[in-house]
Amino acid sequence: MGRLDKLCIFSNHVMDRMRERKISKPDVKTALKNGIIIELCEESKPHKRCLVLGHLEDGSPLHVVVAIVPDGLLILTTYEPTVDRWSNDFKTKVVYKYGM
Repeated sequence: MGRLDKLCIFSNHVMDRMRERKISKPDVKTALKNGIIIELCEESKPHKRCLVLGHLEDGSPLHVVVAIVPDGLLILTTYEPTVDRWSNDFKTKVVYKYGM
């Protein structure tokens, strides 16, 4: 992965969440390498943020939220999306209308 190894910055907080969710650094880097940006928050402060949908080597989806910082990509969180909250292609969040 070379350059991607140098660009990814993992905070202690995200490492704790990744351990809880059984997601490794190589998983995150694989998802970023083959992923697509599905949401871009240019107005977020202090840095632009984006949500990336990537797939692991076994084909399972992984969402990675990153902030674009001067030194690289700050990994904010990562999780395996589920169809109860996301469309079947994991690109669109499902909106529920209660009481209907």
